[in-house]
This record gives sequence, C-alpha cells and structure tokens, in this order.
Amino acid sequence: LDKFSYIEKVNGELVRRNIDVSSTQTGGVSFTVGGTNALPFNVLKHHYIPTQQSVVEVIKKNGQYYIYNTRVSELEKYDAENPQEVGQNNKQKKNPGAFAERENAAPYSTGFPNSDTSKLLNNVFGNGQEEEVTDGNKLVDIKARRKKYRYQTTFNPKTLSTSLDNTLLFTRYQNVAQNSNGFNYPGLNGFLSFELIDILEDQKLTAGIRLPASLNGTSYFVQYANYKKRMDWKLTYFHQQSKRIFDPSEAPPNFTAFFEFPGRLSTEYLESNFSYPFNRANSLRLSVGGRYDKVRYLSTNSITIEFPNDQEYWSFFRLEYVFDNTINPLINIRKGSRAKVFAEYQYRLNKNGIGFYQIGFDARNYTPIYKNLILASRVATGLSDGSAKLLYYLGGVDNPIEIKRDRGAVPNNLNEYAFQTTATNLRGYRLQEFSGSSYAMINEEIRLPIYNTFFKRPIKSAFLRNLQLVAFADIGAAWQGLLPLDSVVNPSYTRPNQNQNVSATFQNNQNIYGLGYGLGVRSKLLGYFMRLDFAWNIEEGSRKPRLHLSLANDF
Repeated sequence: LDKFSYIEKVNGELVRRNIDVSSTQTGGVSFTVGGTNALPFNVLKHHYIPTQQSVVEVIKKNGQYYIYNTRVSELEKYDAENPQEVGQNNKQKKNPGAFAERENAAPYSTGFPNSDTSKLLNNVFGNGQEEEVTDGNKLVDIKARRKKYRYQTTFNPKTLSTSLDNTLLFTRYQNVAQNSNGFNYPGLNGFLSFELIDILEDQKLTAGIRLPASLNGTSYFVQYANYKKRMDWKLTYFHQQSKRIFDPSEAPPNFTAFFEFPGRLSTEYLESNFSYPFNRANSLRLSVGGRYDKVRYLSTNSITIEFPNDQEYWSFFRLEYVFDNTINPLINIRKGSRAKVFAEYQYRLNKNGIGFYQIGFDARNYTPIYKNLILASRVATGLSDGSAKLLYYLGGVDNPIEIKRDRGAVPNNLNEYAFQTTATNLRGYRLQEFSGSSYAMINEEIRLPIYNTFFKRPIKSAFLRNLQLVAFADIGAAWQGLLPLDSVVNPSYTRPNQNQNVSATFQNNQNIYGLGYGLGVRSKLLGYFMRLDFAWNIEEGSRKPRLHLSLANDF
C-alpha cells in the first residue's frame, strides 16, 4: 500500500486529493481517491513525503511565507468528520474573516508549540487550539536528519574527437635558428583530442596529439582550465618535435659543412593564462611562460659528429585588452565589433642582453547590409624591436593547404631576429612575399551567405546551408624598423632557383607594400569549413589569378 497527494482546482477552488494505491487480487493496481474539502487559502508549493506519510505545503499570507507539515492520516480524519461540498467556500470568501471563525477548521501544525507564530496561524487557518507537536509533524531539520556530503571534484569524459588539422597550436612563433628557410605551416595531419570536464563545469582537462602523415615527429599538449572564480586561468604544456635536413650554409658557427646534414628539432612550451572580465564585452588577459628550443644534429659523418647542439631558453610576458560584443548567427558571419590591443616582451635566459618587445592591435567590425549579408572590416598592425626582433612574413592566408610549394624570398639578415611569424591575409601574393620587423594591414570583405539570405526553409545539406560568396580587397606592408621611413633600406634576399640546386642573392628593390583583390567561395565540406579564393595583385594585373585554399574562417 502506498499513498500520494496532489492539488486540484475544482469550481474555482483548490481541493487536496489523497490517493491510496493498493494491489488487487488479480494482480492489478487500484487507486482510492479521498479528500474533497476546499482549502481556505492558496497553496504555493505542495509536496508529499512517503516516508513520513505527511504533506508539506507553502502558503503566503500578508506578505509572509508559512510552511506546514501535516500527516495524511489527520487530514483524512478531518475530511471524514467534516464533509463539505466543493463550492461552499465561495460564499465565505466574500467575507475575508469568515473562514477564520470556522469551528471545524483543520488543525494544522506549525512545528513550533507555545509560540506566538503557532497561535497566530492556528487562529487564522486552524481551529485556534494548540496542537501537540509529534515527531511526524515537525518541520524537517536538515542538519539532524540528513548527512552532509562535501562536494568532491569529479571529472567525466565530455568529448573524444579525431580530425584533420593544420592549425598552429598555442604559439605562432617559430625559432629562426630552427627554420631558416622561412615560416613552415604544419601539414594537414591527423589530430586526436580528449576532454574531461568537472561535474559543475568549472574545471576542464584537455589533451591532444597530432600525428603527421609522414610520421616525421609528433606534437602533443595537456591543458588544465579553471573557471571557479571570476578570473579564469589555464595552465598549458605543449611539446613538438620533427626532423629536418639542413643546408651546408646552416652549419653551426665556426663549423663548415660540405653536404646536407640531418637534425632533430624540438620545442617545450609552458604557458599560464589569466583572464579577468570586467563585463560581458571587456576583459584583461595576461600570459606568462617560457619555452625551450633545441636543435640536435645527427651524426652521419666525421664532420657532423663535432657539431654541438643548439639550445635556447626564453621567457615571455604578454598583456592584452580585449573588447568583443559580436554575435555569430552563422559560421563566418558575425555582427558587431571586436578588438584587441596587446604588448609583449620576450627575453632569452641563457644569453644576456638578448630580447625583444612587440606592440600592436587588431580591430574588426562587422556591419549588416541586408539580413546576414555583411561588410567585414579589419585593421591590424604589429611593431617589434630589440636586440633580437620578431620577423613578420606578409602574404598568403592562414592555415593554407599548399598544392605546391611557392614561397617568397628569405632575408639574409636572419641573425637579427629571434622568432618568425606570419601576418595574414594578403591574398594575391605568395607566402612570405614581404617581410620585416613591423607590419600593417587592412582587409575588407563582403560576405554573402546565399541560402540563409534568399531562402527561409531549413535545409539538411551543410554545404548549401553554409555556402557563401565573398568579394575582398587586402592591402598590407612590412618594413624594417618601427616606422616605414624612406631612409630605411630593406636587406638583400636569397631566392632559390626552382629548376637548379643553386641560390642567388640580390638587393631588394621591390615595394614594401602590396594590394590584392578578388573573389572567394566558403562552405562546409566533409565536416570542415573551407575557403577558396581567386586573387589578383596590382603588380601582376589581370594575369591568371592565384588560388588560396585554406581551412580557416574569418580573416
């Protein structure tokens, strides 16, 4: 036998129903409904406790909240002794004090005997008599009846994903000593990631590994994120390793090589991030950490066995102010504005007096034209200086899928730089077409999502749903020094001959800026958002367009 209770509205009045559940001889279940008296008050909350065979109700009277815990047996006894037709209280409600004068009012127990509150409630809602408080009618004392359990951190698996990926993980800086032939984007490699998240979602543990198709080295990372407080923080460890064939000109100082020789490159990267939001749009972010770069030359002959390993220890400090009030109704379609102003300093620990600083900003605005048709604008710049500067390569796009290797020249003054990175997008030009210690860039795009602009019906095809046409114009410049002054002389460049195994050195007489324009197509294909751009530049005019294929979105 079991019971439960509920509140039902009949003829404009609230009626408490008590249900007895029992088993029949034929194996069925029977329900016996009891309780027909209308309640003299409005019930905000109603809950039946099976273990106590009691009903807990919350009411509000004169701005105060009251809680009753009454046994079902007492309610059934009262209903049996005081039958009442539903609708009878309608007449009494015309007189607000009428139901308080009823002699047969239900004896509700407050759980607080001999108190003014108990007397008041019994006079208003009951029969005015003090009720002896039994254990079953007392308000439940949580401290006495329930054991406290301290919250324990529990991580559960959230995602396990495999994909093809060519993004730069955690840092866009590559050591010049390790990559003296220019900036190298990772190829389209397999990527496996695994995420554990706490039950309250205020802690997260993420790990991932990148497996190159050529099996030439691996990259992996582990990251812990904490979102308990207002200030979020993360701790990241990242490792990458690869093999490389060095040219004879890349031999260590005071050593000579006559043939190409192999080496193994490795980077250990440790970073802590702190983010303090002032509101939903503004935040201050700090990154502090260090990196260890090592080149180990493999011994293949009597000459390379004498080559010493090259090691560099760097510390870095980066401060950012971020504003972002954009919304993202579709992939690659945003509305609003966002900007970032940053300052950074890096110092080499195992060589005194070597370091550089970098300052810059990146501002983007997305203006709606018609529905989800938008004009996307971007202005960005970066300036670096110091005893070992940052080298920017300007040209091409982010995360490119290179059908054939077509790069610009490499400057001969690489000894002035510590790290190299890319400044994109400058479509219509090859990767690293321009280079320098500073850069500035303006990008303009008109983005038209075809299906979501002209059709209202939903569609299953991800390709058609995300299909976008883009018209763009890019202008950018890279130069030596902080300002692009006329007195600045760009260094000479070494450009390899594509048909012969020789290199030619020449003085750079080209402009420090470029202008590219063209049309592009965006969509989601095989689960990846892909970009294809057909671009021209002002130097080549109306010649055959240069194709840029990549996996990135936005700029």
